[in-house]
Amino acid sequence: MALLSWTIQNFKSFRDPATLLFTRKGELKPDADPLKTAALFGTNGSGKSNFLASFRVVAGAAKAEGKEGALAEPFLLDSVSRRKPSRFEGVLTLPGLPGFWRYSIELSQGAGAPVSETLETSSDGETWVLVFHRDRTGAKFPGLAPEEAKPLEDAAGAGAAVLSLASRTANPALRALQDFFRSMRVCSDEMPLDDAFTLPKDFFHRKEERESLTRYLSAMDSGVFSLMLKRGTGSVLSRLLVMRRAPDGKLYSLPIACESAGIRKMLTLYATLQETLRNGGFAAVDGLNSGLHPGIVRAIFALFANPESNPKDAQLLFISHDATGLQEKSLESREVWFAKKDPCGCSSLVRLTDLGKKAAKKAGVKREKAYLDGTFIPVPDRDAFFGLSGIETISLVTAGKKKEKGKGKKKDK
Repeated sequence: MALLSWTIQNFKSFRDPATLLFTRKGELKPDADPLKTAALFGTNGSGKSNFLASFRVVAGAAKAEGKEGALAEPFLLDSVSRRKPSRFEGVLTLPGLPGFWRYSIELSQGAGAPVSETLETSSDGETWVLVFHRDRTGAKFPGLAPEEAKPLEDAAGAGAAVLSLASRTANPALRALQDFFRSMRVCSDEMPLDDAFTLPKDFFHRKEERESLTRYLSAMDSGVFSLMLKRGTGSVLSRLLVMRRAPDGKLYSLPIACESAGIRKMLTLYATLQETLRNGGFAAVDGLNSGLHPGIVRAIFALFANPESNPKDAQLLFISHDATGLQEKSLESREVWFAKKDPCGCSSLVRLTDLGKKAAKKAGVKREKAYLDGTFIPVPDRDAFFGLSGIETISLVTAGKKKEKGKGKKKDK
């Protein structure tokens, strides 16, 4: 099972169709070789996180079995787009099934029920055969046997996404498609509040799981000795504590909130990376290299690239504005994408290999430098920040309070 391409349109800052390919070449061929990793870089506000959010929307549609469904957010900067639905499309290979499978769904801002939903299949990536299509006028299932379609017809007519109902049918393609999107893991760049972390199921009932996480954290901080669960009672939640050895040889337990940003980042990523590598599937991580040493990021890339540590061909998309990730030599040019936004607020994607042979040949520090100096995509105008100390500022306050005006001090010459 692998994702080969992902296209979104009229979603947040992406007004026009934007496609990110997970194939080594731009065409769908029977011998397509899916990429295990891909990276999306861009400046602040370029649309990177909006692209990541599109995966969360469709994953939500796969889990919701009622009209409440997932809501989309159209491009709002023109009057036509804001009235149209958002569109999402993925082309995949499914386990044990030949050919390619193309799933698309349109969602509106005001209603959870899909505007339309389609599944097609193809043996060559060119000629597509309809498996099912539904819109607000009805549904048809030409690619399903009558007994496979029957459980879906009434529920789909009531407004639920067919993708969310696949467990009701015996059709292997629909069930595999649902499993893919339901198991999709999307990790934002935000640190969890307090001590709230997602850990693997039965984590504290299996010694090998606890030891695995301890080794994982010790790779960053050798002072981590072990982990302990302080169980809560009633409305008090259980808390994960880190056991550390002090200079006097004694062990002390510290709450996660006292740990460094790097340790908390590693904990945030642990369940996502472990479950993806163990079970296969797709993970999208915002800010993977934020707060982590480049050597740790390199080790994560290696885990996905190595068939021994990634036996089920799991895939990782990471999103970042940190240029140091471009120094990673194991990251091929065809795996590198950029997000950019035009003056009208429209985001778009471009692949490094589409910027010319000269750009594609850059690697390591040279690739990072070309990104920072604007060779690949436009970057912020650094000169615009030099005048900050002389700009008039206004402090916006709540209603009923006086606005404070001030003038910054000018830089001495």
